[in-house]
Amino acid sequence: MTSGCAGACSLPAAVAASDTIRLSQVQGRYVNVSRTTRLAFEVSPGQVAARPRPRGWVDRPSENSLLPYIVTYDPIAELLQRSNPPRAASSCSASPCGG
Repeated sequence: MTSGCAGACSLPAAVAASDTIRLSQVQGRYVNVSRTTRLAFEVSPGQVAARPRPRGWVDRPSENSLLPYIVTYDPIAELLQRSNPPRAASSCSASPCGG
Protein backbone atom coordinates (compact mmCIF):
# COMPACT_ATOMS: atom_id res chain seq x y z
CA MET A 1 0.00 0.00 0.00
CA THR A 2 1.24 3.46 -0.75
CA SER A 3 0.47 7.00 0.25
CA GLY A 4 1.50 9.21 -2.60
CA CYS A 5 4.95 8.10 -3.70
CA ALA A 6 6.11 6.64 -0.41
CA GLY A 7 5.68 2.93 0.18
CA ALA A 8 5.12 1.83 3.74
CA CYS A 9 8.16 0.36 5.44
CA SER A 10 6.18 -2.14 7.43
CA LEU A 11 2.95 -3.61 6.20
CA PRO A 12 0.22 -5.46 8.02
CA ALA A 13 -0.10 -9.14 7.13
CA ALA A 14 -2.61 -8.29 4.42
CA VAL A 15 -3.89 -5.08 2.91
CA ALA A 16 -7.61 -5.06 2.43
CA ALA A 17 -9.73 -2.59 0.54
CA SER A 18 -11.88 -0.29 2.67
CA ASP A 19 -13.51 3.13 2.43
CA THR A 20 -10.09 4.77 2.50
CA ILE A 21 -7.85 2.09 1.03
CA ARG A 22 -8.72 1.16 -2.53
CA LEU A 23 -7.14 -0.87 -5.28
CA SER A 24 -5.98 1.17 -8.26
CA GLN A 25 -6.61 -0.81 -11.44
CA VAL A 26 -4.37 1.63 -13.33
CA GLN A 27 -1.32 1.02 -11.15
CA GLY A 28 -2.19 -2.35 -9.62
CA ARG A 29 -1.57 -1.27 -6.03
CA TYR A 30 -3.56 -0.31 -2.98
CA VAL A 31 -3.76 3.41 -2.31
CA ASN A 32 -4.78 5.27 0.83
CA VAL A 33 -7.09 7.64 -1.05
CA SER A 34 -7.68 10.27 1.64
CA ARG A 35 -4.00 10.51 2.61
CA THR A 36 -2.80 10.57 -0.99
CA THR A 37 -5.39 13.21 -1.95
CA ARG A 38 -4.23 15.40 0.94
CA LEU A 39 -0.59 14.87 -0.04
CA ALA A 40 -1.28 15.73 -3.68
CA PHE A 41 -3.34 18.86 -3.12
CA GLU A 42 -2.28 20.27 0.25
CA VAL A 43 1.19 19.05 1.19
CA SER A 44 3.12 18.83 -2.06
CA PRO A 45 1.10 20.10 -5.03
CA GLY A 46 2.48 19.14 -8.41
CA GLN A 47 2.00 22.60 -9.83
CA VAL A 48 4.55 23.93 -7.35
CA ALA A 49 7.10 21.32 -8.38
CA ALA A 50 6.47 22.03 -12.06
CA ARG A 51 6.93 25.79 -11.76
CA PRO A 52 8.80 27.42 -14.61
CA ARG A 53 12.56 27.40 -14.18
CA PRO A 54 13.99 30.27 -16.26
CA ARG A 55 17.52 28.84 -16.07
CA GLY A 56 16.38 25.24 -16.45
CA TRP A 57 16.91 22.39 -14.05
CA VAL A 58 20.03 22.14 -11.92
CA ASP A 59 21.02 19.01 -13.81
CA ARG A 60 19.48 16.65 -16.37
CA PRO A 61 18.60 13.89 -13.87
CA SER A 62 16.55 16.42 -11.86
CA GLU A 63 14.13 16.69 -14.77
CA ASN A 64 12.83 13.25 -13.80
CA SER A 65 11.84 14.48 -10.34
CA LEU A 66 8.34 15.18 -11.68
CA LEU A 67 7.68 11.53 -12.54
CA PRO A 68 6.60 10.53 -9.00
CA TYR A 69 3.74 13.00 -9.33
CA ILE A 70 2.26 10.70 -11.97
CA VAL A 71 2.31 7.91 -9.40
CA THR A 72 0.38 10.20 -7.06
CA TYR A 73 -2.16 11.87 -9.37
CA ASP A 74 -3.05 8.93 -11.65
CA PRO A 75 -4.72 6.82 -8.95
CA ILE A 76 -6.47 9.86 -7.46
CA ALA A 77 -7.99 10.65 -10.86
CA GLU A 78 -9.06 7.01 -11.22
CA LEU A 79 -10.32 6.34 -7.70
CA LEU A 80 -12.28 9.56 -7.23
CA GLN A 81 -14.17 9.41 -10.55
CA ARG A 82 -17.40 8.24 -8.90
CA SER A 83 -17.19 9.79 -5.44
CA ASN A 84 -15.71 13.18 -6.30
CA PRO A 85 -15.67 13.90 -10.06
CA PRO A 86 -14.46 17.53 -9.70
CA ARG A 87 -11.45 16.43 -7.62
CA ALA A 88 -10.76 13.58 -10.04
CA ALA A 89 -10.77 16.04 -12.94
CA SER A 90 -8.53 18.44 -11.07
CA SER A 91 -6.05 15.60 -10.53
CA CYS A 92 -5.44 15.59 -14.25
CA SER A 93 -4.85 19.33 -14.43
CA ALA A 94 -2.85 19.47 -11.17
CA SER A 95 -0.31 16.93 -12.32
CA PRO A 96 2.82 18.61 -13.61
CA CYS A 97 2.93 15.97 -16.33
CA GLY A 98 -0.69 16.32 -17.41
CA GLY A 99 -2.81 19.18 -18.19
